[in-house]
Amino acid sequence: MTDTKNYLTTKQYAEKMGLTASTVSKYLRAGKIKGEKIGQKWMIPSGDHIEANPTFDIKKTHLPIPAPHSTQTGEKNHTFTIAEFSQMTYLTEFGVEKWLKLGMLKGERDDSGCWRIYSENLNTANIKRLLRD
Repeated sequence: MTDTKNYLTTKQYAEKMGLTASTVSKYLRAGKIKGEKIGQKWMIPSGDHIEANPTFDIKKTHLPIPAPHSTQTGEKNHTFTIAEFSQMTYLTEFGVEKWLKLGMLKGERDDSGCWRIYSENLNTANIKRLLRD
Protein backbone atom coordinates (compact mmCIF):
# COMPACT_ATOMS: atom_id res chain seq x y z
CA MET A 1 0.00 0.00 0.00
CA THR A 2 1.22 3.52 -0.79
CA ASP A 3 2.28 5.67 2.15
CA THR A 4 -0.14 8.64 2.03
CA LYS A 5 1.78 10.91 4.42
CA ASN A 6 3.78 12.29 1.47
CA TYR A 7 0.61 13.06 -0.48
CA LEU A 8 -2.00 15.81 -0.46
CA THR A 9 -5.70 15.42 -1.16
CA THR A 10 -7.25 17.57 -3.88
CA LYS A 11 -8.69 19.83 -1.18
CA GLN A 12 -5.33 20.24 0.61
CA TYR A 13 -3.55 20.89 -2.68
CA ALA A 14 -6.22 23.40 -3.75
CA GLU A 15 -5.84 25.35 -0.49
CA LYS A 16 -2.05 25.31 -0.82
CA MET A 17 -2.15 26.62 -4.40
CA GLY A 18 -5.12 28.99 -4.01
CA LEU A 19 -7.28 27.05 -6.47
CA THR A 20 -10.65 25.39 -6.19
CA ALA A 21 -10.81 21.64 -5.58
CA SER A 22 -12.78 21.19 -8.82
CA THR A 23 -10.02 22.93 -10.79
CA VAL A 24 -7.43 20.63 -9.22
CA SER A 25 -9.57 17.62 -10.20
CA LYS A 26 -9.76 18.90 -13.80
CA TYR A 27 -5.99 19.37 -13.88
CA LEU A 28 -5.47 15.84 -12.52
CA ARG A 29 -7.79 14.26 -15.10
CA ALA A 30 -6.11 16.21 -17.90
CA GLY A 31 -2.60 15.27 -16.72
CA LYS A 32 -1.52 18.82 -15.89
CA ILE A 33 -0.90 17.79 -12.27
CA LYS A 34 0.73 14.46 -11.51
CA GLY A 35 -1.26 12.39 -9.08
CA GLU A 36 -2.55 8.91 -8.52
CA LYS A 37 -5.79 7.33 -7.44
CA ILE A 38 -5.53 5.73 -4.03
CA GLY A 39 -8.82 4.00 -3.40
CA GLN A 40 -11.49 6.41 -4.64
CA LYS A 41 -9.47 9.60 -4.10
CA TRP A 42 -6.85 11.45 -6.08
CA MET A 43 -3.62 11.92 -4.14
CA ILE A 44 -0.93 14.38 -5.22
CA PRO A 45 2.72 14.07 -4.19
CA SER A 46 3.32 16.86 -1.67
CA GLY A 47 6.25 18.25 -3.68
CA ASP A 48 4.31 18.43 -6.98
CA HIS A 49 3.23 21.69 -8.58
CA ILE A 50 1.25 22.74 -11.62
CA GLU A 51 3.45 22.38 -14.65
CA ALA A 52 3.60 25.31 -17.04
CA ASN A 53 2.21 24.02 -20.32
CA PRO A 54 1.05 26.72 -22.74
CA THR A 55 -0.65 24.16 -25.01
CA PHE A 56 -2.80 22.84 -22.18
CA ASP A 57 -6.48 23.58 -22.76
CA ILE A 58 -9.31 22.82 -20.37
CA LYS A 59 -12.84 23.62 -21.49
CA LYS A 60 -13.33 26.83 -19.57
CA THR A 61 -16.35 28.79 -18.50
CA HIS A 62 -16.46 32.04 -20.41
CA LEU A 63 -16.84 34.95 -18.05
CA PRO A 64 -16.73 38.57 -19.13
CA ILE A 65 -13.46 40.25 -18.21
CA PRO A 66 -14.19 43.42 -16.29
CA ALA A 67 -12.84 46.72 -17.55
CA PRO A 68 -9.70 47.65 -15.63
CA HIS A 69 -9.70 50.50 -13.16
CA SER A 70 -6.88 52.99 -13.28
CA THR A 71 -4.70 53.49 -10.22
CA GLN A 72 -4.41 56.79 -8.46
CA THR A 73 -0.66 56.82 -9.16
CA GLY A 74 -0.99 56.98 -12.94
CA GLU A 75 -3.25 56.27 -15.87
CA LYS A 76 -0.87 53.83 -17.59
CA ASN A 77 -1.20 51.21 -14.83
CA HIS A 78 -4.51 49.39 -14.54
CA THR A 79 -5.73 47.48 -11.52
CA PHE A 80 -8.41 44.97 -10.63
CA THR A 81 -10.21 44.16 -7.40
CA ILE A 82 -9.65 40.74 -5.86
CA ALA A 83 -13.10 39.64 -7.09
CA GLU A 84 -12.42 40.84 -10.65
CA PHE A 85 -9.01 39.16 -10.76
CA SER A 86 -10.49 35.95 -9.40
CA GLN A 87 -13.14 35.95 -12.17
CA MET A 88 -10.40 36.21 -14.80
CA THR A 89 -8.38 33.30 -13.38
CA TYR A 90 -8.90 29.93 -11.77
CA LEU A 91 -7.77 31.41 -8.44
CA THR A 92 -10.34 31.84 -5.71
CA GLU A 93 -10.66 35.23 -4.02
CA PHE A 94 -8.90 33.69 -1.02
CA GLY A 95 -6.13 32.46 -3.33
CA VAL A 96 -5.68 35.88 -4.94
CA GLU A 97 -5.33 37.51 -1.53
CA LYS A 98 -2.93 34.79 -0.38
CA TRP A 99 -0.77 35.23 -3.50
CA LEU A 100 -0.70 39.00 -2.89
CA LYS A 101 0.46 38.51 0.70
CA LEU A 102 3.11 35.99 -0.41
CA GLY A 103 4.39 38.40 -3.08
CA MET A 104 3.37 36.11 -5.95
CA LEU A 105 1.12 38.90 -7.28
CA LYS A 106 1.88 42.62 -7.40
CA GLY A 107 -0.66 45.09 -6.11
CA GLU A 108 -1.35 47.80 -3.59
CA ARG A 109 -4.00 48.74 -1.10
CA ASP A 110 -6.19 51.72 -1.97
CA ASP A 111 -7.24 54.45 0.48
CA SER A 112 -10.05 52.25 1.83
CA GLY A 113 -7.64 49.35 2.47
CA CYS A 114 -8.88 47.17 -0.40
CA TRP A 115 -6.36 45.38 -2.59
CA ARG A 116 -5.88 46.54 -6.18
CA ILE A 117 -4.04 43.99 -8.34
CA TYR A 118 -1.84 45.35 -11.14
CA SER A 119 -2.76 44.31 -14.67
CA GLU A 120 0.92 43.55 -15.37
CA ASN A 121 0.39 40.31 -13.40
CA LEU A 122 -1.62 38.99 -16.36
CA ASN A 123 1.64 38.75 -18.34
CA THR A 124 3.48 36.51 -15.86
CA ALA A 125 3.85 32.78 -16.54
CA ASN A 126 2.20 31.81 -13.24
CA ILE A 127 -0.95 33.75 -14.11
CA LYS A 128 -1.05 33.11 -17.88
CA ARG A 129 -1.54 29.41 -17.18
CA LEU A 130 -4.47 30.19 -14.87
CA LEU A 131 -6.36 32.62 -17.13
CA ARG A 132 -9.89 31.73 -18.15
CA ASP A 133 -10.67 32.10 -21.85
